[in-house]
Amino acid sequence: MRERELRLDVEDRHPVAVLRLGGFFAQLEIYKLKSQADMLLNEAIRYLIVDLSDVMFIDSAGLGALTQLRLDCSKLGGALSLVKPNVPQVKLALETALLQRIVDIYPDVKTALDQMHKKYNVNFESGAPLPDREDLLAQLAEQVAQLQSRLAVLEERLNLLEKPQS
Repeated sequence: MRERELRLDVEDRHPVAVLRLGGFFAQLEIYKLKSQADMLLNEAIRYLIVDLSDVMFIDSAGLGALTQLRLDCSKLGGALSLVKPNVPQVKLALETALLQRIVDIYPDVKTALDQMHKKYNVNFESGAPLPDREDLLAQLAEQVAQLQSRLAVLEERLNLLEKPQS
């Protein structure tokens, strides 16, 4: 593994996901968090906890990605929380960017999960599987077909009502 690479592990606790970051959270590496977060948000995860305790470095692009992630969660009715970093430079970067004003920052993942449960009344299970995308699409297609069938029946009835009685 490269020395300046971002490591990312995901723990699903549906509808919460914990994203554990490590290494360098910088411009050339933020795509890893963005793509993983986008996938989770598209899979009905609404609450994200980003664990920064193993992050060694963060730049303005990393701070911007966290700010955007907070907005993305909020738009979907969810929330973003952070776990406090251990490296002084990373702590200072978060403080300078005033992230603590827009995102809750907790000392550890357990506290973040507990507070998310209390604050947002979120119930979650450790390791709960995400819904399978193919199953969801098949269910949706079935519902659309049922609606189309009902619409056809209604259109038929309306046509009968509109025809002049002879």
